[in-house]
Amino acid sequence: MKPSRHTPKPIMTLLVTASLATTGCSWADQDGSAQQTISYPNTPEGRLQRRTLLDKATVDGQTTPRSLGELVAGPKTKAICQTASGQKVPCQPKLLGHDASGNPIIKFPELTCDFIRPGDPSFEAPSGRTEKFDCLTTDDQGKSHRIKIKYRSSETYTEVAVTRLLWTMGYAADTMQPLSVTCLGCPKDPFPLIVSGAQNTVWPDRKAPMMFTFAAYEERYDAEKINIEDDSGNEILEGFTYPELLANLKDNPNLSESQKDRREALAFLNAFFYNLDSKNANQRLACLKKDGDETCLEAVAIAQDVGFTFGSAPIRANKLNLAGWRELPVWKRPDRCDASQHFRAGSLVELGVSIGLSESGRQEV
Repeated sequence: MKPSRHTPKPIMTLLVTASLATTGCSWADQDGSAQQTISYPNTPEGRLQRRTLLDKATVDGQTTPRSLGELVAGPKTKAICQTASGQKVPCQPKLLGHDASGNPIIKFPELTCDFIRPGDPSFEAPSGRTEKFDCLTTDDQGKSHRIKIKYRSSETYTEVAVTRLLWTMGYAADTMQPLSVTCLGCPKDPFPLIVSGAQNTVWPDRKAPMMFTFAAYEERYDAEKINIEDDSGNEILEGFTYPELLANLKDNPNLSESQKDRREALAFLNAFFYNLDSKNANQRLACLKKDGDETCLEAVAIAQDVGFTFGSAPIRANKLNLAGWRELPVWKRPDRCDASQHFRAGSLVELGVSIGLSESGRQEV
């Protein structure tokens, strides 16, 4: 199998463009201004515990890249890929060099995995509308790894770009790795067949290969999710909103001035990416340190689902429309460094809240 080589110029353009994002405003002194889970009960005490953890939570990740090569490779993941010799290696892209125009030439790793179809013991119905499927791969110790593969959707580009940028800036984020996938037993377009639950589907032979030339592997940030559950164990509150992350920020005694700036900068980046799907569930509050089995002592606030980004939406929501995205104003009030945060309701876009950026927050970005 020949290695897949791509020149993802739009992705690198996004990463470079983001570094210039805060040059359009100036601050002036003016008047006016299924993963493990830790569950708390839906009671005033339980909600207070969750709120307290969010007030104290860091937004910082554990590592950052030190070179362009490390940026391309991304954080280390648990996925196992194969080289031409059959040796199994960590599933990371590799920077080979640059073409005559200066664009990076990147070799994406190749992954072979076994499709998990409906009816299999480990099958779980997918959520959302993005094309995806689960499959199994095995490491050198014979341990099986269940992984989620996204394919065909524009989110295979947008999530790689945004998570890489957040990682570069030291924020906690899930890892999205671009790769070439040979799925054994996959149909040509598995997602609609999976979600339809069709009883009479004729699936390919278990060993029949199906190639997905450009796909993305998703690995969650290694920390237990925190949520609120009712008495029946149903999840009724997960994640957080950016307005909630910024609530009473100046008067928050639990955070250093640096962490306050980091929160402001993260909220601004969400607006800069034009994230149109930043509902609670698309951010994650997770536990870094526990006391015993249930009580969380230290938490981290994570940008979880960042695929609905880099679009334009004068009327209806879309994603990965770079030409339209470049025309959108970042600033709602440039004289106050106020960015506009938008939200999506169905296919329609609602004008959102204003994200205020202090001078120290602007410098953080």
